[in-house]
Amino acid sequence: MRRTLILAIVLIVLPLEVFSQNKILRKADTAFKYQRYNTAVTLYQKAFTKLKKIDRERQSYVLYQIAQAYHNSGQYGKATSQYKRAIKARYYTQDPSVYLQLAKLQLSLGFFSDAIENFDYYLEYIPDDTSAIAGRAAGILGMEAQEQPTRYEIANVKKINGRESEWSPRYVGEEEDIISFTSTRVGVTGKKMDEWSGQRFSDIFICKQDAKGEWSMPEKIDKNENLSSKYSESDAIFTNDGTVAYFTFCSNEKKKDGRCVIKTSKFDGTEWGKPEDVSIGGDSISDFVHPYITPDGGTLYFASNRAGGFGDLDIWVATGSGTEFGEPVNLGSCVNSVEKECYPFLRNDTLLYFSSTGHNSMGGFDIFKATKNEDGFCDVTALDFPINTNSDDFAICFYKDQNKGYFSSNRMGGKGMDDIWSFYLPDLLFTISGTVRNDENMQPVSEAIVGIMGSDGMFANTRTNSKGFYRFDARQIKPATTYSITVEKKDFLGAEATETTVGLTQSKDFIRNFTISPVPKGAVTLPEILYAVGKWDLQEQYQDSLIGLITLLEKNPRLVIELASHTDIRPIAMGNDSLSQLRAQAVVDYLIERGIHPERLIAKGYGHHVPRTITSPIYAFDSGVVLTETYINTISDKNLRESAHQLNRRTEFSILRDDFIPSDGNASVLATLGNVEDANKISYIENPNGYPEFDAVANGIGISVVLVEKTKTSVISTNTCVRLLQLGKLGKSDFQNNEKAIDDEGQVLAGQKVTVKDIRVGPFYLYDVELVTSDELEADIVINKTLMEKLGSYSINKSNKQITIGKTQ
Repeated sequence: MRRTLILAIVLIVLPLEVFSQNKILRKADTAFKYQRYNTAVTLYQKAFTKLKKIDRERQSYVLYQIAQAYHNSGQYGKATSQYKRAIKARYYTQDPSVYLQLAKLQLSLGFFSDAIENFDYYLEYIPDDTSAIAGRAAGILGMEAQEQPTRYEIANVKKINGRESEWSPRYVGEEEDIISFTSTRVGVTGKKMDEWSGQRFSDIFICKQDAKGEWSMPEKIDKNENLSSKYSESDAIFTNDGTVAYFTFCSNEKKKDGRCVIKTSKFDGTEWGKPEDVSIGGDSISDFVHPYITPDGGTLYFASNRAGGFGDLDIWVATGSGTEFGEPVNLGSCVNSVEKECYPFLRNDTLLYFSSTGHNSMGGFDIFKATKNEDGFCDVTALDFPINTNSDDFAICFYKDQNKGYFSSNRMGGKGMDDIWSFYLPDLLFTISGTVRNDENMQPVSEAIVGIMGSDGMFANTRTNSKGFYRFDARQIKPATTYSITVEKKDFLGAEATETTVGLTQSKDFIRNFTISPVPKGAVTLPEILYAVGKWDLQEQYQDSLIGLITLLEKNPRLVIELASHTDIRPIAMGNDSLSQLRAQAVVDYLIERGIHPERLIAKGYGHHVPRTITSPIYAFDSGVVLTETYINTISDKNLRESAHQLNRRTEFSILRDDFIPSDGNASVLATLGNVEDANKISYIENPNGYPEFDAVANGIGISVVLVEKTKTSVISTNTCVRLLQLGKLGKSDFQNNEKAIDDEGQVLAGQKVTVKDIRVGPFYLYDVELVTSDELEADIVINKTLMEKLGSYSINKSNKQITIGKTQ
């Protein structure tokens, strides 16, 4: 009888216990459905206790749900532990996405190798899951990003942040000295805990910044509490004048489904008015959060889970005003993914910044940028580390026209859960500097002209100082540009080099030193060039012997040289003089084919009349030996005698002068600066009177030029004339009045006509420029529109401060 009674009791208790378990689970699932995660965790824990000895399968489900609740409410450490417990309980046999969720969480926490491992486990079950494939790639990207930080400078805004959560910074008004943000700190209006997050209900706070950049203590935006209810207000955004606010409101009432809406309120100069609901396309079902209102109040961007989207939350846009906005439009698949997109912020009407857990985020929410084109916002790119990290990074805002602002993040190093961080992106600055020295004695070379030509067409030049130093600053050296650098100095051979800023993400000071060699005195023997007997055709195998000479001429475009050909003393039928002239001309013709200007080349055949002088020991011949016919005839060794004849058969060049200017044309592009496409942009600065001022070279000397289009006459400073006279770059014959243009003390008189042999503006030359001397000019030379147009048609871009010169006539 007793055993029967016990059995009956068991049969009664078990159904009651199962019913109790099911009831608790249903309540937990309902709380989870409506995002009351804190409540859901408590209920799941009760259900787990009752299930522990009875239902292992549902037990693993409960562990997974607890992990999800912790994950969704931002309690990531607890979530990680629960996911691992669910995996240990073999929940993956029911739903392998437990690996996926753990991997995503580990990705957001920066445990990249662990995340990749769990993505791989999940992909064994679901190999084609694009989110897992993308997540795995993001893990690899995250490891790489941490090893290559950018020049962003970030800092925790400790004056604003507390021990709780602060997020969603936004500016109030045009002055940008008041910032609003959302917080769950002590002092919020709501006294209860939010069942969604387990934190206090949030309110909107503000801080004011003083002239020193210090923030005041945070205070609620609205002391009369119109904008501070017992529920959650967050994510405030303001019209341009700061008098209209839009914000997110979430009631989270137990008897309701916890819908979030956007509300608006007006400031009357004293206090904020009672908030009103914003109607968006008449939708009374969906959640609407994270508003961004354009400065004119006519366009509203927001995040919503409304039907027709691509993922959990999408970004939408609607037009209207006040409390009424029309049917919203989804921003499309370029911006929105199958994940969450939220916290839109519009910059300069063409750049949309937003936060997303998709788009191969580095972990959790990352901040992305989309560029507006004719099809809408597209070309989505992630902001660089350390703006984006493995943590949640979201809700960015910028100061107007500046690369600095604030954003929210729960990264390590903060004061609370979510904190507000400042960021600043310093300008990418480059300089090129160095010294120019004499290659023979390593002494500095002063007054050398150093020029740069950028791949963007920008040209500038400067002169070395007494210590041989030159420098181009950040106004002249730009990012993503390659520069050809040339060095010129009278009586020296030129030099050139290349530097590039392409691909550089950090500022850099380039150091490029040069050594330049004095122009050789006398003849320079070229490498051996052999001809068939009695022939003068330059054979292909000996063309390489001229490469060095071609390079020299290309680097030094003002050199004029003589090409000399010599024969040995043995006579031939046509005569050695004729043969040597033909051979010298053959070399000249080849150099012309390679692009050397014909007027720079003079062919001269010397026959056997200039025997070679040995300058360094070779064969059995000592330095100083002259291989005359008499000397050669004294050589008894036949082979040595033949070597002497061979040494006399040679091709040499001598530099005649270094002031070449082509006669074919009024202006020409400087060859040494390379074939840079569209090399026609001249950078300038505005002088105190607002006229363009730029660098130029007059008769080989660097000068400053001001363009005054309406002036009648182009003029040159009398002081500049004196400087050119002292440097030997002008002579009295260049003045129309000759010596009468110069007084007894050597000063140039005003009102004198003077001809400047050449003026180089950017890569262009003007020749035989007639100017009038003038005292107290604002630059070395002032030119008018007529003279400027001799370079070619031109236009002035005042925003970029560049003069673009068209093709010369």
